[in-house]
Amino acid sequence: MNRAIIFLLLFTFVGCGTNNISPLGEDYFIKFYGAEGYQQGVSVQSTPDGGFIIGGNSIPVFGGSSDYLLIKTDAFGNQEWLQTYDFEGTGGNDLLTDVLVEDNSYVIAGTSAINGVDKMVLLRIDVDGTLLNSSIIFPLANNSFKTNGISPLSAGGYLITGPIVAGDPSQTGKSLISVVNSDFSIADSLSFPSVAPSVGNETVFVKGLEVINHFDPAGTETNNYLIFGYVNSDQGPKLNIFQFRESLGSAITTPTAIDYNNSIITDVLQISNNAYKMLASTDNETYMINVTESPSVQAYTLGSDQILKSEKFAQGVGFKGVSFTLTGGNDFVIASNTMPEKSTITSSTIVESSPAGTINWGRVFGTEISYTSGKVITLGNGAVVYTGTAGFKGQDKVFLIKLKSNGEMK
Repeated sequence: MNRAIIFLLLFTFVGCGTNNISPLGEDYFIKFYGAEGYQQGVSVQSTPDGGFIIGGNSIPVFGGSSDYLLIKTDAFGNQEWLQTYDFEGTGGNDLLTDVLVEDNSYVIAGTSAINGVDKMVLLRIDVDGTLLNSSIIFPLANNSFKTNGISPLSAGGYLITGPIVAGDPSQTGKSLISVVNSDFSIADSLSFPSVAPSVGNETVFVKGLEVINHFDPAGTETNNYLIFGYVNSDQGPKLNIFQFRESLGSAITTPTAIDYNNSIITDVLQISNNAYKMLASTDNETYMINVTESPSVQAYTLGSDQILKSEKFAQGVGFKGVSFTLTGGNDFVIASNTMPEKSTITSSTIVESSPAGTINWGRVFGTEISYTSGKVITLGNGAVVYTGTAGFKGQDKVFLIKLKSNGEMK
């Protein structure tokens, strides 16, 4: 097996607390947001006006349930507005998965506790932060779901994926794929596998993508859904992909699940019209795994012979990948978390790697207070933007960092 190694000691660490960042100008920055209580940065997207929308969670200072959080900034990271949303006023725990940017609104996908049962939900927010409408994706009364992924569809609407975590024994341990229209109505849904798995063998869908199947068994090019996830086993989680026809129904082909040191998938990228990469990680190691369309078996296969793996740091520091994105030069920017052995401080690491594993640059934020990474994106000019959470005096706050294409701020 040919393994290209990302060895993170190849770059010099730049430890960053709250006061030792000195950007030369406004274009590149690190900024913090939040009110009283605890705020977490989970996702970030660029907006049509050149600014950013940050999605996360907010918890009151004296405890209580989490609410959805959106923060709108301009291009320089200056806050324009901050809003929290309690799903339908239920007062239950709301946890954001992702936020999407549409022409005149933002879409929040998350998991909300309703009468003690977790549900997949969507909220549409106006560009000024006003809640427009919301919906429960799959409102079976006795089943708890978790929203793991949302992806836009070419004809409009969304692909929602996640596991069924409790409730009806005939459904628990399965995962759900749901096709949702732009108005949040359900077009189609399927729980998979058809028979409920035994305890310890659950199927967990992480993220789904709409793909063109060039070698469909029916003999024609068709739109399909490719779902990335893993299957639990007695030996730990094993990574897998699941292919479904556009009309759903049973899986077309499911390849053999593969164990990558008990890692689980954290993110997925489309590289070309027939190639994808999965980001998978444990607490100490991170893998980028190729997924390619294979005409010989008329399906998609895991490229186990091409792995980008980050080895353990010296002094017991691990590298846990959270999200990644492509650069204009077809390299990868990975946002991750690291923690030294015997330390309680988590640092947020951002690194650019070539597909072959060569480290181009890397930065670490948080050596005196904990930083944890969220989503990373790249802009048209090559700039890198990512969000996450920084710990301040016992009250976590959202951070937004914008770096040049080479990882510098000045």
